[in-house]
Amino acid sequence: MPQWPLNRDAAAARYPDERWEGTCSREIAAILVRYDHHTVWLQGRQALLLTYHWNAAPLADQAEPFRFTVSFTFARGHPPAPADIQAVVDGLGLRAI
Repeated sequence: MPQWPLNRDAAAARYPDERWEGTCSREIAAILVRYDHHTVWLQGRQALLLTYHWNAAPLADQAEPFRFTVSFTFARGHPPAPADIQAVVDGLGLRAI
């Protein structure tokens, strides 16, 4: 099967990926981890919540604070996070990275 080279610099220029980062406690991480790849709203913009990396080990074995990212560039079709999860995200301080 033929393989095409991927020019990552060209792809990044064509599809820039703006990401923001946040931190949370273990208790909040236990809630958010269930909503990985759900969409949330930040400052009037839709973003994709990314917490899948927390599944690499039990949360109890990981050190706090728990870092997560949201991506403003994502494939459409991901489900929206419920209102209570949106409220949790609204209470966390996220910043551009």
